[in-house]
Amino acid sequence: VRDCTVHVEGWGQGSEKGVSLRFERVRFVGFDSGAGGSSLISSEESALHFIECRIEGGYGASPRSGSLFDIRTSGLIARFDGCSFSRLNLELTGLYDGATVVFSNCDLLELFLDPLEQARRKQGVVFEDCRIQVGAPPVVKRDLNDLFPGWREAR
Repeated sequence: VRDCTVHVEGWGQGSEKGVSLRFERVRFVGFDSGAGGSSLISSEESALHFIECRIEGGYGASPRSGSLFDIRTSGLIARFDGCSFSRLNLELTGLYDGATVVFSNCDLLELFLDPLEQARRKQGVVFEDCRIQVGAPPVVKRDLNDLFPGWREAR
């Protein structure tokens, strides 16, 4: 999947197995919906590669609830190359031992929790040349109309 914006409330919901996906220049929004784990990634046994993607919290119904992972298996391999993350919690503490996640040359800005503190307890999590900033602004809700003016009327 490449060159698009995806409004998603999480895929898999813990029921998908054997997912292998590659995303290039994809913006993900809406996963912070307040439903279930409010996670972008919640499938099992996955191999995922994200290249120059943007994972942006604040566009869902419950903007402070957004997390990157809700994975309940060690069968995860994920790599993020040149991606940007904002207004979410990576939720690294929820990864099982044996999972491997690499963040390479990523910008992780306005995060709710310190990912380095979480990663210290996880052997398979690596940050390579990443810029990290903890501290979201007081108002984290974003308006989808800022990205796509008039989208509601066009439906």
